[in-house]
Amino acid sequence: MIEFEVKSKTQPIGKRKGQTVYFAQPVSQQHLTNKMVVGRIVRESSLSAGDVSNALISLGAIVRDAL
Repeated sequence: MIEFEVKSKTQPIGKRKGQTVYFAQPVSQQHLTNKMVVGRIVRESSLSAGDVSNALISLGAIVRDAL
């Protein structure tokens, strides 16, 4: 579940210039390393660490190319 924190800021430009506006900002709960993700997938599936690592590296390359 994503948790949010309500933040406030004074608008510097636009039709609300000078007014205080409020917005939701996600609060980071945990940082996952590539090694942590590989370990968890290996524990929960029948894949080897090498298979999972290669799939994640390939996924990163595909996403990077798509951007």
